[in-house]
Amino acid sequence: MDKLNIAIIGCGWAGERHVRAFQKLSDRANVSALVDNDEPILEQKASEWGISEDYTDYHDVLSRDDVDAVSICLPHNIHAEVAIESACAGKHILCEKPMAVRFEEADSMIKAAEENDVKLMVAESARFLAINRKMKNLLDEGYIGNPILLRQVFMPRNPSKTGYVYPGRRAWLSDKRIAGGGQWMVNGIHRISAARWFFGEVESIYAVEYQTLDFNLNIEANICATLKFVNGTLGQVVFAPQASHFGIFDETMLHGDSGAIVASRPDGKLHIYSEKVDAPNNHLSIEVRQETDPFVLEMEHFLDYVQKDAPCICDGVSERESLAVIVGGFESIKTGKKVNLRTKNDVK
Repeated sequence: MDKLNIAIIGCGWAGERHVRAFQKLSDRANVSALVDNDEPILEQKASEWGISEDYTDYHDVLSRDDVDAVSICLPHNIHAEVAIESACAGKHILCEKPMAVRFEEADSMIKAAEENDVKLMVAESARFLAINRKMKNLLDEGYIGNPILLRQVFMPRNPSKTGYVYPGRRAWLSDKRIAGGGQWMVNGIHRISAARWFFGEVESIYAVEYQTLDFNLNIEANICATLKFVNGTLGQVVFAPQASHFGIFDETMLHGDSGAIVASRPDGKLHIYSEKVDAPNNHLSIEVRQETDPFVLEMEHFLDYVQKDAPCICDGVSERESLAVIVGGFESIKTGKKVNLRTKNDVK
């Protein structure tokens, strides 16, 4: 296949990263058009990024025969609408995470892509982080033996009283009607996708939430969730946007019957405790550098998926499972009960 002509729909934070990444892959891809309904921003970004074709209505690019694919970088609640119309127009689709906010929408996206014979990939950057890839390789090489427990803890940067604020054009991320939720949806989907990559599909989830009295946003606050994976292993995921931490604290721990792997910020190192490590106390500490921008790796993966029909590690079917865990967590918080994801009719 010749160069893939791609229209970027949405010129915000994610849109810029998609544009910059595709431009680094200019031998295989061409960003041929931009779309944003904020005309001043659109004109500014088109000039800044050197893109001559720009539109305020995404339907204008869907009608163009010279556009092969779209990259959807829009508020979450309109992902499905644009993706389905794009599929019906015969365009391959790269959609920012979460792919949708409701199961029915995700199912309709998958069905539309299948019926129109186009590719649907979810832009899940967690799969392209060097630290996660290294952990996955170590798991596959048996460094922890048989998996037993996954633990993830995430605290965003030094919080405000609400613990959750995005500035300017990203303010919609704290509006549940648009974003589908707060940290659990926006950042939790990353951790759940990585957890599934490490330990497989999730069978059930039980989640609880705590808010301080001064939390005045209509979104979830601090969450502790217990996962049971289909293979029997356990997971504990903690999101605490209100917990005080100066900087970002982000830790993943994978425990097995013969070792453990620990990755954390701000430490920035990967700690390996394993019978396979020939070092004092069977402990090795290494730095894992992100040699290539994860967005470039992500776009390269999309191009391989479309141009070479290569397997995709985060296609629509896969990332619907990540959405299932997130939505299951919301349901568990609401009902106070464990949610079995494998027997619910709305989960594949």
